[in-house]
Amino acid sequence: MCRKKVFIGLWAGLVWVSLVGVGLWAQSPAKVASPNLVNNPSFEQIGNCPGRYGGIEEAEGWISLGFTPDLFHTCATDPRLGVPHNYFGTLYPAEGEGYAGLLLYHERSPLEYIATNLAPALEKGEKYEVSLRISWARVYSNYACNNLGILFTNDIGILQSGQDIVPDIRVDKINTDDKVWVTIAKTIVADEDYSFVVIGNFSGKEKTKKYQFQRTGYPGAYYYIDDIQVRRVVDPTDSDNFIKILGQVKDAQSQAPLAARIDYVLYDLNYRAFEETKPETGLFEFSNMQRTEAFYLEVKAEGYFSQRLRIANTDQAIVQADIALQPVAVGQSVVWPDIHFATGQSELRKSSGPSLKMPGQLLTRTFRLSD
Repeated sequence: MCRKKVFIGLWAGLVWVSLVGVGLWAQSPAKVASPNLVNNPSFEQIGNCPGRYGGIEEAEGWISLGFTPDLFHTCATDPRLGVPHNYFGTLYPAEGEGYAGLLLYHERSPLEYIATNLAPALEKGEKYEVSLRISWARVYSNYACNNLGILFTNDIGILQSGQDIVPDIRVDKINTDDKVWVTIAKTIVADEDYSFVVIGNFSGKEKTKKYQFQRTGYPGAYYYIDDIQVRRVVDPTDSDNFIKILGQVKDAQSQAPLAARIDYVLYDLNYRAFEETKPETGLFEFSNMQRTEAFYLEVKAEGYFSQRLRIANTDQAIVQADIALQPVAVGQSVVWPDIHFATGQSELRKSSGPSLKMPGQLLTRTFRLSD
C-alpha cells in the first residue's frame, strides 16, 4: 500500500498543508469553488524559455517589483533554471511545467517581489479564498525565514513609496520544507476593489525571523513559489449564484431529436458533470449549476460530429442551449479547432487538450472498420 504523509497546521487564520509525494489543494467542502482570478498561476505560459537569472517576466502576465526573481521551467535553455533540477535545488512543479523563485531574506541584497493583475479585480465586501504553494530551496539557502506575504493593491509602485506596508496575508512560521510543496491558504474579505496581487516579504529584514542552517554559501533565504489561487467564495445557499441549463440536441439536417451525452465543463476548475438525452425528445437539463464567467457544453452522439460550445456569463436564471449536430458522412471534411501553441514554439498548450481528443472520439465512437 502506498502511504502519503499529511501535516496540517492552523495559526492566525492560516492553513498550512504539507503533503509528501503529491500536491494538495486545501479547500473546505462547504465552499463552492469559482474560477481563479490569477492569470498564469503556475507560470506555464511563457514568452521565451528561461535562459538567464531574473527572468520572471518571461512568464506571461508576471512582473518583477524588486531585484531579480527567477523563472524555472521544463524548457529552460540554461540548466541552472531547469525543472526539476536547477542551481537552487531539486523540485518538481506543484502544477504544470514551471514555478517562480524569490529571495525572502538576504544579509546584504535587496529582497524580491513578483506581481500580476487580477481578472476580474477583487470587489469590496466580497469573500475570497487565497492560496499558494511554497517550498524552501535548501541547496542554495544558508537561511530559512518567515514573513512570506501576499498583498492586494491598485498601486504596483507601492514598494517605492517608503510607507509601511501591511500585507493581507503574512506567514509567521519559518518554512523548512525543501522536498515538498506546502500550501498556504486563508479566506479574506476585500476592503477595497483591488486589481493586483504582489508576493514577497513586506516586513523588512529587521522584523524577519530567520534560522541559519549553514555558515558557508549564499547568505539568504530563497523560496520556490507555485500555483497561486485567488477565488471568490460562492455562497451555496444564494440562488443568484446558480443557473439552470435547458436544451435539446437534434440532427442538423432532419431536425430529429437525438440520444446524446452533454458535458458541463469548467476547465479552470477541472470540474465536469454530464446528462444524457432521451432519443424520443433529445431534451436535457442541468439544475443548480454554479454561475461562472464562462462554461462549456461538450455534446457527443453516435454517428455525429461532436460540438464544444462556450457560453459566457449571463444574468438569466435559465440558459437555453439548443444544439444541432452534423451527421458523419464518407468524404466529409473534419475541422480540428482550438489547437493552441506556446508563443513562437511548437509546444502545445493544455488548452488544446479537448480538441486533441476529437480524432480518437470519431474513430472509437463513430466508425466501424470493415474486415
